Amino acid sequence: MQIDYLILADWAEVINGKIYVQGGGWTTITAREPLPVSRTIAIAVSPRVEWHETNTPHDLVIRILREEGQAELARIDARFEVGRSAGLPQGSSQPHPMAVNLPLTFERAGEYEVRASIDGEEVTTLSFRIDEKAP
Repeated sequence: MQIDYLILADWAEVINGKIYVQGGGWTTITAREPLPVSRTIAIAVSPRVEWHETNTPHDLVIRILREEGQAELARIDARFEVGRSAGLPQGSSQPHPMAVNLPLTFERAGEYEVRASIDGEEVTTLSFRIDEKAP
């Protein structure tokens, strides 16, 4: 299974199978106050479910890691199952958009990663950073 997209945003929500994103696509949070800094971040993700993977439960794990996997800041575990839509041509795949908004506290500046795995296999990684603005 693959992931069509993994996006960091200020806010995200899925309504009627469509993803709504506000302030999406960022890769840096600039802390304008002394660390630690608290922010709510959104993660929008859409696994692509192939024909033969429908009607079967799948496990999505999203982990937010600090400094190349040294410490896990947050973890999201989600189980999903996609059925075949009526009239779907044989062999077609389907997107399954999901979104979560997380309040997080970042203790230090530096590199962070969002790692997504499906059914125990890492599928994609997205990097971002926390910058501390000089006083």
